Amino acid sequence: MRSHPAYQDETAKIFGERVKMLRRKKEMSMDELSLDLGIAKSNLSKYENGVTAPTLDTARKFANYFCVTIDWLAGGGESEEATATIPQAYVEVARNAISVNISAEQLVDAVEFISKIRK
Repeated sequence: MRSHPAYQDETAKIFGERVKMLRRKKEMSMDELSLDLGIAKSNLSKYENGVTAPTLDTARKFANYFCVTIDWLAGGGESEEATATIPQAYVEVARNAISVNISAEQLVDAVEFISKIRK
């Protein structure tokens, strides 16, 4: 069963608006976001302008990066109420920990440190 083109267009438009809003909220350029996500800037522009919708894998990258659900990015809900409960700072620590292969103990120490400075 195929989706109606108008529905697909509306979903792409909402997805793009929400990604653009999240990117601007983080004060990021399109270049920075495309590098962080490993996608072409031209594709990011198409997504943000609602020209095309991303694949599910790419949508997942956006959702994980911004700590929101794919459903919210695609138009579910009116606010960021569907955001993940993990603060971005913790996500960044985990990403960096994975990239440099730190131990579980060092990761726990880093999370505890962030918890203290966030209070």
